[in-house]
Amino acid sequence: MKRFFRILGKNALFFLLTLFVGLLFSALSVSTPLLSGNLITAVTSDFAHSGTAFFLFLSASVVRIIFAQLDQYMGESLKIRQKSQMRKKLYAAFSMGSFVHADRKSEMISFINNDVPNIAESYILGAVDILKCISRINLCKN
Repeated sequence: MKRFFRILGKNALFFLLTLFVGLLFSALSVSTPLLSGNLITAVTSDFAHSGTAFFLFLSASVVRIIFAQLDQYMGESLKIRQKSQMRKKLYAAFSMGSFVHADRKSEMISFINNDVPNIAESYILGAVDILKCISRINLCKN
């Protein structure tokens, strides 16, 4: 974990906030179908409680839509922040080195343009996605 948070650097707090929003979205994704089932039961059995069940379902659906958009926005923002931070660190490390040859520059530019975005997306956002999937599985069990 230390290595992971060291890679995140200044983005560690934003990563945790993105993870929190993602976990709330996962919880809403599981609870909204349950509220839908309660709505159908309320409508078919007792019309007195159907209005309350419909309001709860509609509210949960709207909040779920908001959190879906927020989750996507936070994930993309985290990816952009992480790529920027990693590129800055790589440029600083490269400029401090004594190996400023033409062949090394092309290797470094290739690494920055090809591998850094892949690392930011697969490693950082992948961790968020894995934790969201685990939370959904655990919520579905209960």
